[in-house]
Parts: sequence; C-alpha cells; structure tokens
Amino acid sequence: MSATVCSRCSGDLRAGLCARCLGDTDEIELLESIGRGGMGEVWRGRHHRLGRDVAVKYIAEELLGRPGFVGRFLREARLLARVRHPGVVAVFDAGEEDGVPFLVMELIEGGPLTARLPLPVGEALRVVIAAAEALAAAHEVGVVHRDVKPDNLLVEPGGRVVLVDFGIATDPAEGPGTLTRAGGVLGTPAFLPPEVLAGAVADARADVYALGGVLVQALTGAPPVGTLPELPAGLGPLVRRAMAPHAERFPDMVSMLAGLRDAARIVSTQALPPEEVTLQRAAAGVLTAASGVVIGAVLRCVTPKVIAASEAQPLVMQGLEAMPDGRFVSRARFEEGPVLGAVGAAAFAAVVWALLVGHWRRSGYLTHGGRVPQVRSLAVVASVTLGWAIARRLIDDPDGAIGPFVPILGGILEVFCLALFWMGALEAARRGRSLLVEWPLLLWFGAATLPPVVALWTWLSEWVPAA
Repeated sequence: MSATVCSRCSGDLRAGLCARCLGDTDEIELLESIGRGGMGEVWRGRHHRLGRDVAVKYIAEELLGRPGFVGRFLREARLLARVRHPGVVAVFDAGEEDGVPFLVMELIEGGPLTARLPLPVGEALRVVIAAAEALAAAHEVGVVHRDVKPDNLLVEPGGRVVLVDFGIATDPAEGPGTLTRAGGVLGTPAFLPPEVLAGAVADARADVYALGGVLVQALTGAPPVGTLPELPAGLGPLVRRAMAPHAERFPDMVSMLAGLRDAARIVSTQALPPEEVTLQRAAAGVLTAASGVVIGAVLRCVTPKVIAASEAQPLVMQGLEAMPDGRFVSRARFEEGPVLGAVGAAAFAAVVWALLVGHWRRSGYLTHGGRVPQVRSLAVVASVTLGWAIARRLIDDPDGAIGPFVPILGGILEVFCLALFWMGALEAARRGRSLLVEWPLLLWFGAATLPPVVALWTWLSEWVPAA
C-alpha cells in the first residue's frame, strides 16, 4: 500500500506528492484533482510565489517501475519547453518528489473540445485553425504531437484554444522507435493515419491527418471512422486532402493552415472557391446556350411566313390565312427540327444543373441563407439594356450609320443578362433560396427582356404579307 505521509516533513501526501514541500520549496499547494490520463493525474495547485493557480501533472505510481514511462514523462517537459506559442500549454517547472516525477504547467480554465461538439461551421473552423497554428509552431521546432484529438484541445470560456498532453510527442530527429509499445502503436486509432497504424514513424503529416479528423468530429460530433461523411461549406475536399494517403496529403501543417484559412474566408462570405466559380460559370454558359436554342425555336415557330398550298398543315399550324394567289399565311406552327433541338438542349441543360448541384451537395458547398450577389450585377446590365433601348428610339440616324450596330449591341446585352440570370439562379439553388424569394433577380431579368419582347410583339401585330 502506498505511503500517505511524507518521509521528509511528515506532511500528508496527495497524489503521491507532498503538498508542503513539493519541488523542494514551499511554493506549491495541491488543491484538487482535475483529470486523469494514461500516464498519471493532473491536480490544481496554488503557486504561492507566483500568486496563481497552476496545473501539476505527475506520473502514476504504478507506472514508475515500467521501462520507458519516466523517460517519456520527462521528455514531455523538455519538448513543451521548446514550443513557445499561446495555443500550447506552457510548462513552468519539472522536478521529482520522493521518486515521483512531476510537471508544473499552466492551468487551463476550460473543458475539452469533446464536451462542446458538434459545433457550427464557423466555430469549428476557428477552433481547428487555432489548433493548426499551435501545431505549426510545434513542428517548426521539431516537435510532433502524435495524439491530436478533441480531448487534447481545451477551450477556455473566452474562446482560447490550447493544445495539451504532449505525453507521446516526439522529435523525429531522435530517430525511430523511441516511443513504442508491445503489440501496437501509441495514439488514438481513429486519428492515426494508415501508415502509422502499419508501424511507420509518425511525422508532421500524421498531425495533419489527425487534425483533419478533429475537423470531422467538430462538425459532426462523431470521430472519423470508416467513410468520411458529407461536410458542409465545401470542407469535404479539404478534409479529404488532409486525410489522404501520405503522398497526397498536405505536405505540412503550414499548407493545411492556409487551406483552413481559405475555407474560413469562404464560409464567412458564403462564397465559392475559384475552381467552383469556374464550374458555376461554365454551367451558366451551358444554360445560356440552351436558352438561346429554345428562344430560337420559339422565334422560328411564331414568325409568320407565306407558304405554298402544299405546305399547309392545319394540325401543326395556327392562324392559316388563304391569300388570293392560292398561298397561305402561317402565323405560327410547330417546327419539328427547331423544337426537337430545343427539347434536347433543355434536357442537356437540366442534366448539367443536376450534376452541378449534386457535386455541390457531395462536396459540402450547399449552404443556406444570404442574398444572391448576382442581383446587383444583373441590375446594372439590365439598366444599361433599358437605357440602350430608349436611346435607340431617340437617336436621329437619317443615314442609317448606326443602324447595323443596334441589334448587335442589344443582342450582346441580352446575352449578358441571360448569363447573369442563370448564374444567379444557380447561386440561389446553392443557397437553398427560391426564385420567388429572390424576386429582384426575376424583376431585373424581366426588365432586361422587356425591350425585345415589346419589339417582337409590335412587329407581329403589324406584320402583313408582301404582295
């Protein structure tokens, strides 16, 4: 049975340590146990000289006689002393009392990240970015944590995130095999990359893999076991790269930190990354081209023309009018080629739409809320289109010098409006917003198409067949 009285001063032992003469001084008084891990226990202590509470971590008595554990415990103090970063728990002192090693560390007034999960996307990214900054600082001085997980990230009430428990941290310069155990590897399996589970030495990329797993659990509340789940805000590609095979993973924590910051910026603005914007524009281009085919088919069908008597088909033509010379006026008709082309174009556009939205869903780019930014651009182009339509009515052009350019410029403006409308419609779908909710998008598109619609209606109402 363990002794309960200090052999030096006959004071009471707490956690195998003497609260009266800890560290050969009278500076620290143990107050209460605040946690226990695989290597020992952590106590809250009062450091009288510093006038502050500290955390005192000691190695469990049952581990004192086991080979390697004391060395590992002292290694933690040495490695922690090398890392100077506000996101890494600070170590103040290390010593030994009655053969029991102990560390005096900064006391973190907060609980583990595990107790707060799951988190909203923005908060999850903030926490993981803070952890990545701490790990980058550790890697810079050659320290690999090897046990990054939500339990080892403490979050203070003010939001500060602190990385703790460097008990199995290593310096790769020490060489392989410094920390092993019989029958397996040290660490938490759900957060260990396959190469480490297979026996390889953990390097900085092992911490990258583990932090990707932390982000998964921060968002979903569950550790990354099996197939990765669908993640919100387009974080799927980032996590997949963090947890990819060794050669395809982020090469270091600095690279992953840059990806996390980009993701946080995108989440804060609900914007798409550049490559996804390119996909969105390409899809909008396909939808615009398909719309042009459909509009062209409609115009072909409603454009009146004079046909021979043999071409008259009452079942597919409307408004047939006989002319004195035996021909007919066809006001509208079913044009087989253009209509079938329009149906094919519309079907292709629908497939492109479905594929893009499905890609966004799988990659986590679907979001909710937020106004569609294309409304402003469409409003500007639509206003220019309306202005041009009014100006061409007012400009006196007796010589017809600008006449040929009128339909060209008007057509270009209408195409721009159509493309912006489809960009806005796709963005509304990504944000889960109905076009009825985004009524300004419909309003400005309607305003842009008003001039050609009025011109077409006027021309149709005034058209008469040539003699």
